[in-house]
Amino acid sequence: DNVIEELRRVVGHITKISMGETIRGTYGDYIEKKGRIAYFEPAVLTGSDEEGIEQELKIWAKYSKTDGGILEKIISYPPEVKLEKTLVLIKPDSFQELSSKVGNIIDRFSQTGLFIIGAKVIHMGVREAEEFYAPIKERLAEKMKGKLLKEIRSSLQGSLDFKLPQGIEEGIAEELKSYKTEHEFNKIIKFMTGIDPREVLDEEEKEEVREKCLALVYQGENAIMKIRKVLGETNPEEAAPGTVRKDFGLDIIKNGAHASDSSLSAEREMRIIQIEKDDIPEIVERHYGRIN
Repeated sequence: DNVIEELRRVVGHITKISMGETIRGTYGDYIEKKGRIAYFEPAVLTGSDEEGIEQELKIWAKYSKTDGGILEKIISYPPEVKLEKTLVLIKPDSFQELSSKVGNIIDRFSQTGLFIIGAKVIHMGVREAEEFYAPIKERLAEKMKGKLLKEIRSSLQGSLDFKLPQGIEEGIAEELKSYKTEHEFNKIIKFMTGIDPREVLDEEEKEEVREKCLALVYQGENAIMKIRKVLGETNPEEAAPGTVRKDFGLDIIKNGAHASDSSLSAEREMRIIQIEKDDIPEIVERHYGRIN
């Protein structure tokens, strides 16, 4: 409700820029000399009414295929720079209530000096999330065995009046690790999609979406290493102070953001979420009818 009015309030007036109270007040410039505009930098463009917004969105949709997409060849780099691209996903919990969390996370990544060359709101279905996180499932198995072993020893300690033969606890952990792995993996999928994969009964439900993420493509020298350094360890409790996961994460699943761990992973993940697919014309036509 009142989305246009609220955006205009947050963005601020196009000329009467107040200091720091709005986006334009912080990042914009409007300079007059002798009664004429000498310099104008609005920082943000936003529509002022429903009719104007419809016209602007239709213009975006009309030119999105030719002028949009991943902006790989826009920024000039020295010839000796070995460029990398990496993918960041800002996770669903950042969008579940009104807050500045998403912007603060992006600000933290901006410390790397890398350029954002692509941005897209994505909605993962169960099938897509399972493919995206498949490599993690493979790594979870061994981690789960160690975790299970601790839980089994803790549970059995003092509950039996006899000593277990050597290797029994390890055997139980080995038997149960596949079930524990599946359980933990399903928690990740449910968090990313809003759907419990155990309750999906048919293939159509695997395409259903309930949550959203913000996908960002960063480009620059050593992009993967720089982003992961700012991101921090998977477990927020183990992450270094000042990292995204330390400051914005809650646990190993709700840990603020995901980032690719290699160039191959980045390519694979961007393909799965179809980062280069142009959805703008379809979305605009769905709301406003034909573009032309």
